[in-house]
Order: sequence, then structure tokens, then C-alpha cells
Amino acid sequence: MKILYDCTYLRNQYTGVDIYFFNLIKCILSIDQTNHYFILVDSRFETKFLINELKSYSNYQIIKIYSPLPLQILYSSFFIPIFLKIKKINIYHNPYFFGPISKLLCNKTKIIITVHDVYHWAIPEFRNRLFNIIWRVFSDRAVKAADSVIVISNQTKLDVLKYIKIDERKIHLIYQALNSDLEFDESFKIEGRIKKFELTENNYILAVGTLLPSKGYSDLIKSFDLLLKNPLLDNYKLVLVGNDSNSYASVLKNLVKSLGIKDGSVIITGYIQNDDLIELYKSASLFVCPSYYEGFGLPLLEAMKFGKPIIARDVSSIAEILDNSGLLFSDFNDLHDKIKLVLGDPNLSNIMKTNGYKRLKDFSWHQTAIKTLKLYL
Repeated sequence: MKILYDCTYLRNQYTGVDIYFFNLIKCILSIDQTNHYFILVDSRFETKFLINELKSYSNYQIIKIYSPLPLQILYSSFFIPIFLKIKKINIYHNPYFFGPISKLLCNKTKIIITVHDVYHWAIPEFRNRLFNIIWRVFSDRAVKAADSVIVISNQTKLDVLKYIKIDERKIHLIYQALNSDLEFDESFKIEGRIKKFELTENNYILAVGTLLPSKGYSDLIKSFDLLLKNPLLDNYKLVLVGNDSNSYASVLKNLVKSLGIKDGSVIITGYIQNDDLIELYKSASLFVCPSYYEGFGLPLLEAMKFGKPIIARDVSSIAEILDNSGLLFSDFNDLHDKIKLVLGDPNLSNIMKTNGYKRLKDFSWHQTAIKTLKLYL
């Protein structure tokens, strides 16, 4: 059987849906050495990392095409169906929203699309208007045309049913899991590795995710500003880690300045490599997820992995994934109160840590791969 992954969205920064695909394909190939897998990527994508990840397997092939974003959508919507028919591909899986908008030319190929979220419907005010139009015209049509749709949380399933209105019988809930590359060596000297960020151990609050208005970082900064007014907590720092999207970091820096927060108290790192991310997780006092909307929320699992107490906004899939392993907040004042509570109660932090470890066991890439393979076979 021939299985094609449309991964033209892959870029050279290992985040979000990249993590989903890399972990999924590694586990699938470890289980299935019989079928042949084709991985379609943008020719500008550096494939050395992917090849290194899959070096133990031989039943796959990487195909490169030039595919910047506008072409990427046109390819998947109109031209890939022709390729599927000519090459007699049995399964087409797009792990990132898009795909053929009609099965007229590829009716013998099973089309599977993974939907991570529906930002363009759930919180359109936080996205570019053109982005919303493109997703509604092309992504929604592809989801409706697909034979099977994978959703990564029950909240995403509910959103797909509400906004895109497809047959519930073709929706399959398959959770993601922790990024397998986030392994760490306990012998690392924490102070040495976080010194470049001008941080000390257990003296900062951490948030991880692409810098976007929808991530709620403005509320977190406002809460942190209130925290600094407490003489017992004014030595803490706030660290925001994530790729800067559309220069939103400058907006956050202006907010910090307008609030009069002292220099060096809020650190915006931008995108960082795993080694640095691991050490920032290990050394943090607590982890905050202030996002207004998430399809899943991988950083929640990362924080659980490193035994950090978690405070997150009570919205979308966040509460679903967190379950009882953290605290939920409603607005920036409530967030401030929860941060103050956790930082002042070591016993509560330990309970949250233990609950996080237990919750993390509910997510497994091996199980994700098995459930996905069942859709193929």
C-alpha cells in the first residue's frame, strides 16, 4: 500500500504541527515496515533532521517540490489529486488542515486530514482577515471532502462539528503526546545553561508558545506587573519563549514599557533550540498557559514532564488536557491571584507536580500511531 504525507508546510523551526508529524511518522514506521510512505516537502525545507530521525527505516521516500504558502494551498487543493490518481496512491494524509477540495480526480484514494484547531472560526478576531478567508475557503472544503478527519482533542471535535458541520461518524479523536525529543540529562549544570538569559534557578515564571495575540501574553504581563508590586515576590522574572509571529514581540515590549516594569524583568527569548528549552523548563518556578484558544496545547505536557506546577486559562481544550493537574484562571486578576497562591505554597506545588506526572501517562505517541494506522488499514 502507498501512503502519501503532504508535509509541504514543514519549516526549519521544530514547532507545533512539525512536532506532531515527526513523532507520528517515527512511531508509525517503527510499527509498519510493510507499506511504503512518501513524504512530500517544500524544497526549501532542510531534510537532514528528518532523515536522521528516520535513519532506522527504509520504507519511505522524500519528495521535494517548491511550495511557498500560496502554492502549498493550490497544490494540495487542485494538483495533488492528479498526482494521487497517476501514482495510484492508496492513502493521502495531510497532517495540517489542507487537502483536495474534491475527490473527483482521486476517488480511489482515501483522504485523511488532521485538524488541530479552528482558530479561523473560534477566535477570528485574533487572526488576519485574509488568513480566515483562506482557511474557510480551502481548509474547510478539504475537511468536508475528506474520508476521515483526525482531531487532536474533544474540543476540536466539537468545534469542527459546530463550525464546519461534517458527519460526526468520520471524525476520529486521536490525542497527541509529549515531544519525544524533550529528553534531558540530569547532570547538566542549570546555572551555566540559563545564565545567558540572565536567570537563576526557581526564580522565574515560564510561558511557551508562538508570540501571537491569541496566546494571551498581554494578560500574563499584566498579572506579572501586579505580582511585582508584592515586596515578597518582586524579584521574580517572566520568560516568554516562542517564535515571533508578525513582530508581535514589539507589541509585548511596548506593553512592558507602558506598565513601567523594570528592565530585565520580562525576557522574550524568541525561538530557541531544545537544549535551552529543556533547561528553561527545568529551572522555572511555574508554568503559565494564558492562551485564549488551543487545539491541544503541547507545552502543557512539556511542563508536566519537567514537574512544573501549571496555571492555565479555562478555555477550549486547555482544561480538557490539563484535567486536574493544574489550576485554571479566568482573567488577569484571577491569574495574578493563582500565581501568588502557587508561589507561596510549596505543598500545593508538589501536589500539582504529582498530578501532572499521572496525567502525562494518558498520552502516548505509540497509541497515537496505532490509532492512526487503523484509519489507514
